[in-house]
This record gives sequence, structure tokens and C-alpha cells, in this order.
Amino acid sequence: MHFTAFVAATAALASTATASFLPPDAMEMLKRTMVPNHVSAKVVAVNGFGKDQTKHTILVPLGRLTHVSRTQITELRVEGVDHVAEAPKPAEDNIVCQRYLNQYASRIGSEQFTKKEPAHISTNPVDFGWILCYVTNEQWNSEL
Repeated sequence: MHFTAFVAATAALASTATASFLPPDAMEMLKRTMVPNHVSAKVVAVNGFGKDQTKHTILVPLGRLTHVSRTQITELRVEGVDHVAEAPKPAEDNIVCQRYLNQYASRIGSEQFTKKEPAHISTNPVDFGWILCYVTNEQWNSEL
């Protein structure tokens, strides 16, 4: 066996062995831990009405204006909170989000919405655009 073939086979075997020990949701955990504040709002993007309605859950990092592309919406809802165990978890009722039409958050695209009060965007599907979610509870903010 040639030396290069031996090295390639060893590298392939080592990477396969390493990958088999990772838990199935390791990539999702890595994505979430790359967010600096480790806390995200779970926002449901609703498109359509009745039996033709589709829903997509989108993780929006708290305090970060986030762009969502290739998604059509008619309504937005806060579904809950996604957090890494070490980060404090805010109450779901204290999460407020708002949609914007541009990257500067200078053109409002929806009313503010919460878990209790969704934002009805349009009867016709529109592009999602930009979204900002934050916590309104002062007690939780002081823990950070």
C-alpha cells in the first residue's frame, strides 16, 4: 500500500470514528451556542389561511436585528424561548418582537407582537424581511 493511500484511509477512518460519538443534535447545539447571548425567541412564521396554511419556526437571537430570507408570511407569532442551559431563561410572556422592512429598523413592517398577541401582517403573503426580539422584564435584564 502506498503511503498517501494509507494516510488518506487513516484520516477517513478517524473522522468517521469521531463523528459517530457526537450526539444527533450536536450541530443544532453548536449553532445555538455561537449566538453571543445564548437566548433566542422561537417565532412562528405563518403563511396562508385554513387548510393551505403553512408554519415555520424561526430562532431569532434576542437583541439582534435578524434577516429572514425566502420566507413568505401573513402572520407572526412568538411561540416560546430557546436557550442554552447556562443562560438565564426569560419568561415567554416578556418576549416582544417586531418586524421591519429594512436592515436599519427604520421602516416598521408590523405591530409589536408577543406570545399572547400575534401580528397580522397581510391577507396576501409578503416577504418576511427583518425582525427584532427583546425582553421587557427589568428583573431578567439586571441578571445579565
